[in-house]
Amino acid sequence: MPLAYLTQDATLIAKVKKWMDWTLDHQQPDGAIGPVKNLDWWPNYVMLKALMQYQEASGDARVIPLMEKYFAYQARHMDERPLKEWAIFRWHDEVLSVLWLYNRNGDRALLDLARKLHAQGHDWEAQFANFRTKEKVTRVARRIFPPTA
Repeated sequence: MPLAYLTQDATLIAKVKKWMDWTLDHQQPDGAIGPVKNLDWWPNYVMLKALMQYQEASGDARVIPLMEKYFAYQARHMDERPLKEWAIFRWHDEVLSVLWLYNRNGDRALLDLARKLHAQGHDWEAQFANFRTKEKVTRVARRIFPPTA
């Protein structure tokens, strides 16, 4: 997305617009985006980042309402469908999009969503606060210092 607009390459912009237009034109009535069968939050993180960049590059007025509706949808469903797998470890990627939108509309519910993402996501600070391995991890080191849960 950024490459297309930075270089003003018409072929790349057309490729970007194909995916952006599809996403912007096919949001579900409940606010979901992407394929209906997708129940994983993580792929949407990537699209939200692309939409954010697209809006800044193009000024497309459809992006902010789509994101507002999507984040409201996600906030309604995170308790029943908590983060899983890759989404747990990449939660901060979505927080960037949440805060980007908050800085444009001031909706404090977005801050609640950011907190929920943080609460369900991996605690990176705790992981590195007491980082036990301080040198190259070899097979011997893995036996001496097995990974902790």
